[in-house]
Amino acid sequence: MTTNEQNTPPSKPLLVSRFPRELKKRLRQEAWEQDTSMADLVRRAVEAYLHRCDLIRAAINEES
Repeated sequence: MTTNEQNTPPSKPLLVSRFPRELKKRLRQEAWEQDTSMADLVRRAVEAYLHRCDLIRAAINEES
């Protein structure tokens, strides 16, 4: 990889470009069924993931 390639920003946001095609299709379908945006679905999924992380962290702290 050349220095120029390393410094060139990706044409799409990295997160979006890394989503597998099937996941994007599934998100679009679920967003359409729930009459909401894909961004809102992703936001809710991240919030749920972070909540689970907090629960796991709390359980680990109780054991210590």
